[in-house]
Amino acid sequence: MSSLSTNTMRAAGADPVTRFEQHRAQMRRDRMVVNITLLILFLSFLLWSMWISRFTPDRLATGFPRIFEYFGAVMPSLHWDVLFEPRNEVGRFPRGSLGFWYNDYWKYVQLIWETILMALTATLIATVLAVALSFLAARNTTPAHWVGVAARRFLEVCRGVPEILFALVLVFAVGIGPLAGSSP
Repeated sequence: MSSLSTNTMRAAGADPVTRFEQHRAQMRRDRMVVNITLLILFLSFLLWSMWISRFTPDRLATGFPRIFEYFGAVMPSLHWDVLFEPRNEVGRFPRGSLGFWYNDYWKYVQLIWETILMALTATLIATVLAVALSFLAARNTTPAHWVGVAARRFLEVCRGVPEILFALVLVFAVGIGPLAGSSP
């Protein structure tokens, strides 16, 4: 009787290898449909965002040379005829001299040092806070379920929101300075 049922299953295409191959082919077709649908959705949203932002290749082509204007404005332009000139009668260095470009050098060094210290302070505070919250966020060490959920959501917000948004909020709240620069 078992040979009869095996022959019937084979005749009906119920061979396990055949069924597996049919199932795998169906899964490939389903995955292809999903991938094509997601690609169409992505391209639709991309074109929609290009339309909203009025992004066109000619706008990109006209704006591309302006990228180098910034570097031209930031880089010092030194002129030999006034390179070592002292301050004039108004107390300013002439444009193109070393004094004009590097007059506030030590002030900038101090501000860079302050920036480095604030970055180290923010990193240290964030590390201590992350270690403490990691124990609260873990399901096996949290004192209460709601504490773990709150800790996980807070960590997700800190990870998911870009730092520039935190910086903008802090600049608005406390003003420009080292305190706003220590955002998480």
